[in-house]
Order: sequence, then structure tokens, then C-alpha cells
Amino acid sequence: MFGKQELGKSHKTKYFSITKKKDSFIYKRDQKIVQIVGKKINLNVLPLSPINLPNRLTNHFVVDFPEIYLSPEGKQIIFLSIPIEIGVFVNERLVDTFGFTKPEFTLYGPVKGGIISRIVKGEKVDETSTPKFGYAIMPLRIKNYNTRVRRTSKILINSRYLDFYYGEKKSNKVEKVSTEMIKLDIKGSIKVRNMNKCFFKGMTKVKAKTQLLKKEESIDMRWGI
Repeated sequence: MFGKQELGKSHKTKYFSITKKKDSFIYKRDQKIVQIVGKKINLNVLPLSPINLPNRLTNHFVVDFPEIYLSPEGKQIIFLSIPIEIGVFVNERLVDTFGFTKPEFTLYGPVKGGIISRIVKGEKVDETSTPKFGYAIMPLRIKNYNTRVRRTSKILINSRYLDFYYGEKKSNKVEKVSTEMIKLDIKGSIKVRNMNKCFFKGMTKVKAKTQLLKKEESIDMRWGI
């Protein structure tokens, strides 16, 4: 499902169809219809951050997950299944985006100066699991640098810097999708760090739109976790 392919004839998936006409192709998903002129097209289906539907209002999303308590100077790696969106690109242009959850938004922080964010539910899963289509695994390393117990139940993500990875489809199984490794460092301040690497082996990278010369990218969660 994910990845590039050249099409010179009709193509159909469970979620959309591309029909070959004489000198064009017709892309269709539900009520979405797009005509693409040409005898051949390049199709690319990619996982996207859950921030584009119904309209892109923000680059940020907050993942809510079951509450975790960390002992002083303790650390833990958890794996969260999160909803994502699917982008359909034809000849390198985005023609459609779809997902399977109802978009909800929240304000992270105060009314004045806070960050409008899409809010998604993160479900704790085993690292060997493969979420259903439309979901990805987020490997999250949490470390408490304090000398007292701390708790957390959410993380703020800037989608501009978030890389995705997808694995090859085996038999009739769903392709595994993962975000890059994320770190949540709980110190005097709270920082979210994008690690620019995949926890899992043998997966194909989908680069974020914004790539920094100096990774790790980090953002402050100044209004708590």
C-alpha cells in the first residue's frame, strides 16, 4: 500500500481506485474525484501526521496516553498506537488525504500564548504489535531526571520535524508504520526530543517536511505533562 509505483493502467485498493481512461486517469475515494491527465502516472502513498483534517489549523498534536509514574531518576520505553492520516500523491502532488478518526482539537497552555493542537489518543501496545491500517506505533522513551516521583500522560509533537517509517507488507498483513523515536525528558524543564532514528529495523523512511541541519529537534512542554 505504501510507497511509490508507476501506473499505466487502472489500479484499485480497499480505500480508493484509479481508473485509466484514454489519455487520463480518474482518482476516486468516496465523493472525492480527481482527473489526472497523462498516459502514465507516479503514485506514492505515505503516512502523514494527524494534523491535516478537516483543514490544517496547526502543526502540533498532543498524544494523550494512560498515566505513567516514574521513580526518581527512572526511565521507561513505551510504545503507543496513534491514529495517523494517509496521503495520496500523484506525480509528487498531494491529491487526497484521509483518516479514520474524528478530528478533535485542544489548546495546550493558556488562552493567551497557548498552542492550538490536534488531540489524539495513544494506546499502549507491545513493541512487536502491528497496528491496523491508519495507525502507527510511536516509540517513546521517558526519563525522569528529578529526585522525586513524576507522572505524565501526554506529549506535545511538532509535526514539521516528525519522520515516519513503514515496513514491507508480508502476505495479507498490514504494513507496520512507525514514527521516529521520541524522547520525553523530565528535568527542571520538560523537553520533547525527536531522535531522527527508527526503533525498528528494515523500514523505509518518510522524511519530515522540515529537516534541521542539527538534530535532535526539541520543544519545551512549558505547560506541563
